[in-house]
Amino acid sequence: MDLVSSGGKVIVTMEHVAKGNQIKIMDKCGYPVTGREVVSMLITDMAVFTFNEHREMILNELFKGVSLDDVKKLTGCKFKISNNLKTLDF
Repeated sequence: MDLVSSGGKVIVTMEHVAKGNQIKIMDKCGYPVTGREVVSMLITDMAVFTFNEHREMILNELFKGVSLDDVKKLTGCKFKISNNLKTLDF
C-alpha cells in the first residue's frame, strides 16, 4: 500500500489472461482495490499499456506473435491505440 500511495510511478506486471483465457483486465475490479487511478504502466505477457493524464489506457507495444485482434479480444475494457504502436521482438 505504501508504494501505491507514494505518488511515484506504479508499474504493474501480470499475465494478460488467467487459465482458459479468462479476462483479467477489466473496467471494474471484483476484489478490494488498494489504490484507484494510480497505475502509470501495465505490462503483460501480450502488450504494454500506459495511462494518460485523463486516465485513458493506451496500447503502446505488442509482443512478437501477438496481434491487435488478440489484445482486443482478451482485454475487458476500452483502450486507445498509440499512433506509434510498436512490436517488441522478444
